[in-house]
Amino acid sequence: MELCPFAMESATGDVSAGTQQQNLKPASLRILSGTIEHLQKAIREQGRQVPLLLETVANVISIKPGTKVKEKIILLRHRNQGPVMQGVFYEIDHDIPPLAPGDLVRCVGRLQPVGSRLQILKINRTTEAYGRAIMRLQTVSAFTAKVRR
Repeated sequence: MELCPFAMESATGDVSAGTQQQNLKPASLRILSGTIEHLQKAIREQGRQVPLLLETVANVISIKPGTKVKEKIILLRHRNQGPVMQGVFYEIDHDIPPLAPGDLVRCVGRLQPVGSRLQILKINRTTEAYGRAIMRLQTVSAFTAKVRR
């Protein structure tokens, strides 16, 4: 049984294409959970080469309208101590839930390409119990980050 020359070309083409794809290992998404201080430290260490999805529990310091339509600027601080992180929430798909300064919130987001602002994808009120859970997740997150280096 003979192989068609076209079949042989496609087979060798597939092998070389597969080898090229293996050599180009794309950066995988990493999920970091923890306090604002932990997230900022991890961002400095890992740089911007790796896409990060960030999760934190913090208190709202203030909420102000942004310069663009449907943009809200939210200042966050963990337990009203430590560094402050500026977050941006765009009310495109859904409105921001009713929040007041001092509320404990869970934020999930990513860093904006320019600057060091957190683009908040999801924000909602949470409990102290979830805040303690984030601290446990932070320990795991820090451990896995050290192992991957």
